[in-house]
Amino acid sequence: MPSPTDVPSEKPSDSPTPMPSPTDVPTLPTSFGEGKITVGKDAAAGSYRTDAPVAKGCVWALKAKGTTTVRGLVADAVVGGIPTVTFADGDTFASKGCGTWSAVDPATLFTNPSAGVTAKPGVWLVGQDIRFGTWTTADLGAEPDPTKLCTWTVTESLGTNFTTVVTRDLIFSGSGKVTLVAGQQFTSANCGEWTLLSK
Repeated sequence: MPSPTDVPSEKPSDSPTPMPSPTDVPTLPTSFGEGKITVGKDAAAGSYRTDAPVAKGCVWALKAKGTTTVRGLVADAVVGGIPTVTFADGDTFASKGCGTWSAVDPATLFTNPSAGVTAKPGVWLVGQDIRFGTWTTADLGAEPDPTKLCTWTVTESLGTNFTTVVTRDLIFSGSGKVTLVAGQQFTSANCGEWTLLSK
């Protein structure tokens, strides 16, 4: 007869490693203030806007992950309005004088029925902050005056931080006019208040 030591003992079964519960996964912030952040560490990826219109002096810079040249840098100095920025994990972002940035759902942008019919100098989303249609400035006068240089830019593509220029123009006199489409971003400086002429 085999001795007790010759009888193979049963090997204890390996216990499965418990999966972390959803509460174990840290939730990244969806708002942040002034300073520098790393996306995916200090804030979640996505599209962000300032909580309120900014005054002159809001500056920001976004650097794409793994970029070491200025071509990977998108920066702006905002004279007013509500700036909008889209981040990916690994990007770095710094801002000053812009207040609090909060995440927004891109699917809800550009369809605001209460969008404005006037636009002060600054940066605005068409269909969200201001309505689409044809816009005009007040009359700057008949005589060209370099001190009254009014400039504006229309860009598109939320995902590329509105780096695709549709229109860029300026005037020294008379009235400026531009036609805007929902989904675009409109930026103007030194033009006074723009007014919607027609949709």
